[in-house]
Amino acid sequence: MAWYLPVYGPVFWEELRRRLRGGRGFVVLFVYGLVLVALMLGATLLRGVGDDPREWPEFGRLLWNIFFFGQMVGVLLISPGLAAGAISSEREGKTLEHLFLTPLSTFAFVFGKFFGAIGQMLVMILAGLPIVAVVFQYGDVSPKEVLAGYAVILTTGVLYAALGFLASCLFTRTVIAIVWAYGFMLLACIGLPVAIVLLALFSPQFWFASSSFLYSTCPLLLLDVENLSGAMDGAQFWTTAGGMLGWTVAALLASTVLIRRLRGIGPFLYRRVSLTVARQNSRMPTVE
Repeated sequence: MAWYLPVYGPVFWEELRRRLRGGRGFVVLFVYGLVLVALMLGATLLRGVGDDPREWPEFGRLLWNIFFFGQMVGVLLISPGLAAGAISSEREGKTLEHLFLTPLSTFAFVFGKFFGAIGQMLVMILAGLPIVAVVFQYGDVSPKEVLAGYAVILTTGVLYAALGFLASCLFTRTVIAIVWAYGFMLLACIGLPVAIVLLALFSPQFWFASSSFLYSTCPLLLLDVENLSGAMDGAQFWTTAGGMLGWTVAALLASTVLIRRLRGIGPFLYRRVSLTVARQNSRMPTVE
């Protein structure tokens, strides 16, 4: 580990440093900010802002709707791919076995790899806050509503990144893992909603029983930004957010089980074996 990396969470800091190293990460942030500015200019040209202050709240609402929808679509497109190569790239490079020889537990390894993979996405979303704050100048959008919107965006990104991370643990090739990551995303966004709607046609009671489950697997159905300010106090918002976090935890637990199977033995026994081997190597005489 490099001397300037913190002692705690070395896998997380190394993964984050590797992903943000060079100019590619800054280019992605620049392009993301440029897209948000382009959306704002496009809304200005499409709707226009007059000198009458009474028209400003309507424009602020339109601008927030465009920002929210654009960021949601961007998160859906990039989050599965960011985490899909976290484990499969290590397996392709034959470096996963070296990481297993460290005294890190499986829990620390999985969460370090996962949060290091989505760190770039979190930085990108937070970098857009100064541009999104322009909507406060026109009114009709409260900070509480923006907080609710960003909670939905972040939860959605973490959920689909967890599905991509699970695909990375299942498949050895990075290309195959990326394909399956987006396949899981399409299954959650399109496959499950279509299946639930078809079943609801034959049984209306099934729709009321599965509506919360449907929102938790397809957050795009929660794009009713007109009611996001009230959704912070409503049961629908918290049920949806809790459902997405539940699916995220389930995907990460499944990934942890897969990593433990790859290690072959438990983390504590593996730590004891690695320390024993290190002591034996230190006692061996050096051959000159």
